[in-house]
Amino acid sequence: MPGDTVLKILMQKVQNLDINLSFLEQYMEVLNSRYVNIFKLYSKDIGEKDLLIRMIKEDIRSFLHQQEVMMKDVSELDSWKSHFSVQFDHIRRDNAILR
Repeated sequence: MPGDTVLKILMQKVQNLDINLSFLEQYMEVLNSRYVNIFKLYSKDIGEKDLLIRMIKEDIRSFLHQQEVMMKDVSELDSWKSHFSVQFDHIRRDNAILR
C-alpha cells in the first residue's frame, strides 16, 4: 500500500533522527567533560599565576622599602661627609695658622 510505504519511510526517518539525537547527546557529554577538565586546568594555572604575581608584588614592595632605607642612609652619609669636610677644613686652617 502506498500509505504504508510513506508511513514506513517516515518511521525510518524518525528512528534515524532518534539515533542521531542519541549520538549528538553522547558527543555533547564528551565535549562537556573535556571542556570541564580544560577549564579546571586553566583555573588551576590561573591560581598559580595569581600566587606568583602576589609574590612578585610583595618583592617589589620590599625592594621599594629597601630603596627608601638606602636613600636615607646615603643622605645621612652625605650629611656626615659634608660635616666632616667642614671640620677637616677648619683643622687644616688651624694647622696652617699654627705653622
